[in-house]
Amino acid sequence: MARMLPMSGVLLAICFSGARGADWTFSDQSAWTNSPAATANGWTCGGNRQSPIDIITSDTVRDPNLDDGFEFSTAMGQNMANASYTNKGYTMQMDNNEYDTSPLTIDGADLPIDPSDYTFLQFHFHWGTATTPGSEHLIDGHRFMAEVHFVFKSIQTALTDDNSLTVLGFFIEIDDTPGFEHGGQWKTLLDAIETLSQEDQTTDYIDAIAISDLIPMYNPSMKKFYHYNGSLTTPPCYEVVNWYVFEDPIYISQDQYDKFFLIRNADNEIPTNTYRFAQPLNGRIVRRTQLATVSNSAPSWTFANQAAWVGTPAAAAGGWTCNGNRQSPIDIDTESTVHDSNLDVGFTFAEALGMPISQMDLANKGYTFQLTDEMMSYFGDSMNLITQRPRSATDSSNKEDYAFWQYHFHWGTEDEPGSEHTVNGKRFAAELHFVFKSKSLALATDNSLTVLGFFIEKYDGTFVPRGPFADIMNELGELIDAGSHVEWDNMFALTDLLPLNDPEVMSKFFHYKGSLTTPPCLEVVNWYVFEDPIYVSEAQFSRFLAGRAHNGELITDTYRAVQPLNDRVVYRTKTADSNTVRMAISALVVALFARIAL
Repeated sequence: MARMLPMSGVLLAICFSGARGADWTFSDQSAWTNSPAATANGWTCGGNRQSPIDIITSDTVRDPNLDDGFEFSTAMGQNMANASYTNKGYTMQMDNNEYDTSPLTIDGADLPIDPSDYTFLQFHFHWGTATTPGSEHLIDGHRFMAEVHFVFKSIQTALTDDNSLTVLGFFIEIDDTPGFEHGGQWKTLLDAIETLSQEDQTTDYIDAIAISDLIPMYNPSMKKFYHYNGSLTTPPCYEVVNWYVFEDPIYISQDQYDKFFLIRNADNEIPTNTYRFAQPLNGRIVRRTQLATVSNSAPSWTFANQAAWVGTPAAAAGGWTCNGNRQSPIDIDTESTVHDSNLDVGFTFAEALGMPISQMDLANKGYTFQLTDEMMSYFGDSMNLITQRPRSATDSSNKEDYAFWQYHFHWGTEDEPGSEHTVNGKRFAAELHFVFKSKSLALATDNSLTVLGFFIEKYDGTFVPRGPFADIMNELGELIDAGSHVEWDNMFALTDLLPLNDPEVMSKFFHYKGSLTTPPCLEVVNWYVFEDPIYVSEAQFSRFLAGRAHNGELITDTYRAVQPLNDRVVYRTKTADSNTVRMAISALVVALFARIAL
């Protein structure tokens, strides 16, 4: 990874000494809004202007008033008269001990108090684990390894007053160039952690360190930032902060990043994942400078506004075909289905589907959880093939090179079902799509995709999770924020996830020609919807409901409305039920997911 600029990183969160240990933890953030401690202490963590957020750059608005950046007092280039560096048990924090009379001030960047008296108060860090990222803010769903927050407070305001704080946040990333190490005062501060490993240990910096040693004040990167109004990122979560989040990260080495894991709290534990989850934007506008990057990684569509998938500028610009005559999903009216003996031969899969997949990525996409074969995604090649796809008598396609690409989920809410397809008007709790792509056809070409759809239902009994499928389901609860992901390299084969060798399950399906169920809604899909549902426990289903979208809101109702059949024929196999929806617990439950506790 190439270095972009000297290490500089700010993570917003005023951390009040003693409060974290007594009243709140990062591991139970729900208690910040609905606990006795939250009420007793007057926390505002359930407000409408909370931080951090996921900054969707395509939704930001350029503000010329920000373009000139910040003005730093000349004292910022001089050593601080009296500062202390302390292990807080959950972060490392540098405090300006002469804040009340300090000349370390900032101005410009459309700060709300004029004349500005925002004075440097402290800086501190947020991080994840040794291998997973832990920044508080995200950019287009991407979480960085760590974040550092430089906190400036207006001397003329009380902490609880609006605009009392201005925070400059810098991301921290790891530069894996051999031999690289960030030097200067950042190296000094990171090395010092080794001697401050126990909570409340501190060391003084008397006339020994300047803010300009830490912030690249005159670097062009200081004019690439995003700005919004928000809150403290720990209790009491006061909504008093002017946030300025800088685009370019500070780079350190892996060894330097690992210094954070020398820290111990009062319980002799290593603090990890010391960041708050992304919060809803709630209509706030995020402004940016002219030089700040605008990307389009967040989708320009939502399940909540499916009407906008047709006849809007976004639909026209994206070439979406969501108003076509062969759209998905559909309601499968079993009495109207037609048995086609050509389907009874079933699927033939390559032997490679029994081998562990080398590169797999499980991610929160902001609207679903998706497991992707990265080799197929990047290079369009895989040996995990459907070598024979059952085709109806009217299907003239002869492609037999459908390689596993990804699978993803659709769901509703805790109380309302959310499958995409319905059967005889019944909507199931959720739906799982295994997507196979032709290696020789472009995505926009007819028959380019074959999708195997399985319904998911909740089972009232007691389950003991078993196998890779259950492991993946359990992992979903850890992928809280949009963009968060985990690698599953060489961990499982597709035969661990699909009952490929179970004729009882794999012989009962419905088949029709349809489309993608999200924009661009390309009508290129051979759909195979299996009759027997997968059963999960209430606890396992709840994993879906923990994920958050790009805007920080919980991901729910991730299904498209049923589309008109438009004279299409839905075919079925001989053993597929043509009259009722089968609800018996199938072999899929036992073979893949769980066993009933006796």
